[in-house]
Amino acid sequence: MQQGLALDDVVQRVSPADAEALAAATAGERVRLWGATPPKRSGDEKATALRERRVGDRVLFYADSTFIAAARILYLLHSPELARWVWGEDDGGQTWEHIMALTDVEYRTLPAPQILPQVGRAPVLRNMALLFPIDSDTVWRAWEAAPAAAEPARRTMRRSSPSVTEALAVLRALIGQPLITATGATNRIMSVQDQSALVATARTPSGSAVPAREVQHGLDLLRAHGEVRVQVPVLGHRSSFIGAVLGALPGARLLTDPARVMLDEELTLAVTRVPIMASLDGTAQATVRREQAPLRRRLLKGASTGLCALCGAQLPTDLLIAAHIKPRSECSDAEKADLDNIAMLACLFGCDALYENGYISVDATGRIVAADVVDVTTAHLRDRLERLGGQMCSAHRPATATYFLWHWERRLLRTEVNNT
Repeated sequence: MQQGLALDDVVQRVSPADAEALAAATAGERVRLWGATPPKRSGDEKATALRERRVGDRVLFYADSTFIAAARILYLLHSPELARWVWGEDDGGQTWEHIMALTDVEYRTLPAPQILPQVGRAPVLRNMALLFPIDSDTVWRAWEAAPAAAEPARRTMRRSSPSVTEALAVLRALIGQPLITATGATNRIMSVQDQSALVATARTPSGSAVPAREVQHGLDLLRAHGEVRVQVPVLGHRSSFIGAVLGALPGARLLTDPARVMLDEELTLAVTRVPIMASLDGTAQATVRREQAPLRRRLLKGASTGLCALCGAQLPTDLLIAAHIKPRSECSDAEKADLDNIAMLACLFGCDALYENGYISVDATGRIVAADVVDVTTAHLRDRLERLGGQMCSAHRPATATYFLWHWERRLLRTEVNNT
C-alpha cells in the first residue's frame, strides 16, 4: 500500500477489463494496493465486509489495537495471480486476492479502544485488517482529530531488486530448523533456491515461497534500528515467518505484546560490523552471549519456565542457560548451526559449571556419570555429584548422542593411572 507498484507491472497480471479500469482510475501513476484473504465462511463478518465495499468508500486500517491509516477505494478487483506476485502466501497457503486499489492515503495514530466501543465494536483484531467501510461521524471526527503519524517504514517492493546475498545466507543457514513465530507456530525452511525460500507450515506442509528480498528488508531494518515490529505494514504479509527468522539471529530476541524483534543493546554495533550470520561466529567478541538468547528461546519453546536437563529442576528462564553439549569451540560449522541439538538447558545452581568443567557427563545410555575423582575435597561437591550420578539426562536422544559422547570421552574428569 505504501510505496505502490508500477502500473505496467500490475496490468500484466490482471484481466483485460481490470487492466483498462486501473489505467483509467490511476491515470498511469503508481498503483497502491491492499488485499484481504478469502473469508472462512460465506456469511461471516469478513465476507459481508468484502461484499459491501464500494468504490469511493473510505476505509480505516488497523494494527496492534490502533488505527494507523485511512484511504479511499479507487477500484476493486479479485486476482489471486496479482496477489501472489505482490505478497506471496500466508502461513496457511492463502493469498490476499480480494484487492483494493487505493487513493488519498493518510497516516495517523488513533488507539482503537478510544473509539470502537462508541460505535458498538470491540477492539479484538490484532493484525492489520480490513474493517467495514465506516461512515460513522463519530469515528471520522476522532480520526481527523488524531495526531498525524509518519508513514511506516516502506517495504522493498518486488521491482526494486536489492541485493539479497545476506538474506540468502541466513535462510540457508536455517534450513530444516524449526522457526517459532511470535504466536507459537512453527515454520521450517525446506529449501532455498534462486531468490526465495520454500517455507513449510502446519497448514502448508508442502511449502510456499517467500521472497528473499522481504527477509533482506527485515535484516536491513533490524540492523538500522535495533528493533523491528513484526507486523504487516513493516515486514509484509509473511511478517510472522520473517519475525521468526530475525528472532533466530545471534543476539536477537523475539518478543510479544507487541510482537517485535530486538537486538541486545550492547551487541548492536557488533552485528552492524559484520554480515549477520555470514557465519555464526562472525568477527565480533562475546560470540557465546550472542547465541545465548536465541538458543535458550529455542530450547524453551516459548515457556516461562523450563527443566534443567541434568538435575531435572523446574526453574524460571533467568535461572537456566543454554549450555553447549559439545564445547562450541570444538564444533564444526555444521555442528554450530545444529541449534536444536547442540545445546541443552542447564541450571545456574551448579549443573552448568559441573558439566562444563567435567565433574559430570552423560554416557551412551543417557545416564549422568559423576567424575571418578579421588580428591573431592568438599562435602558439598561430593554430595552434589552423588545426587546427580545415575540420573537420566532429559536432553539425551539419538540426535544429541554424538555430542554427549564427545564430552564423555574428552571432558569427563578421570583419575590418572600410573603404569610405571
